[in-house]
Amino acid sequence: MPAFEKLTVWRKAHELALRTYALTEDFPPSERFAMRDRIRRAAVAAPSNMAEGHGRESDSEFAYFLRVALGSVSELQALTLLARDLGYIDAIELQAFWAQSAEVCRLLRALIDRVSA
Repeated sequence: MPAFEKLTVWRKAHELALRTYALTEDFPPSERFAMRDRIRRAAVAAPSNMAEGHGRESDSEFAYFLRVALGSVSELQALTLLARDLGYIDAIELQAFWAQSAEVCRLLRALIDRVSA
C-alpha cells in the first residue's frame, strides 16, 4: 500500500479539512470554543485516523481506523447541518461541502471493503 499521503481518500479528506477551516472561519465569537472547534476536530480526525491506521501492522487495524474516519466524516456532516440551521453556514455552501464529504465517505467505504477482503 502506498504512503498514506498518496492515498486519494486521504488527500480528499485533507482537502475537506482545509475547506472546513475556511467554512467555519466566520462563525460567531460565541462559537469559537463550542461548535466551530467541534466541527474542526471532526474534520481533522478523518485524515488523522487514516494516517494512524495506515501506520499499524495489519489490514484489520487499518480497516478499524478507516471506520473511525468514516464516523468522523458522518459527525462532520451532522454538525454542519446544525450549523446551517443556526444560520452559521449558507445552504449553498453546505450543499457543495456535503458533495465533497459524500465523496470522502464513498472512497472510505471502498477502501474499507478492499482492505477487509
